[in-house]
Amino acid sequence: MTGVDHFKAINDTWGHRQGDSVLKAIAETCRHSLRRRHPGVIGRFGGEEFIVALPDTHLKDAQMVAERLQQKVSELAVMEAMPEHRLTVTIGIAGVFNEEADLDALIHQADQALYAGKHGGRNRVVVSQEVGDQPQLPLAHLDPGRSSPSSGRYG
Repeated sequence: MTGVDHFKAINDTWGHRQGDSVLKAIAETCRHSLRRRHPGVIGRFGGEEFIVALPDTHLKDAQMVAERLQQKVSELAVMEAMPEHRLTVTIGIAGVFNEEADLDALIHQADQALYAGKHGGRNRVVVSQEVGDQPQLPLAHLDPGRSSPSSGRYG
């Protein structure tokens, strides 16, 4: 789960149109970064949050991808209307270690890690404590065709 740091301030200071431009730029940066090294899926999840799924990815690799995404976002050339503002994101990582994982629980873990990062100062990558203590096994392949959001089950 990726959240744009201080997004409300961007909207309040420069307007929703500029906020939309920021979201598009971040989404495009994430999409390009994922395409190059790790096949993944990115989608918007609420206001300024995105979810990235990295099927068949080890935890340490997921953390490296997240750190790379965080770096690429911080390097974005910010729009002319915001010359003194540097964009940053906070990223929460969660993972599954078996095919019986619950999607809602996984999203909750990532969300909790994201907010731990925001409370810890923002502009950071945080691995869910529930995942950090696990052996580093591949993350289960998340196949959207095998579960519906209403069932709450993935895998």
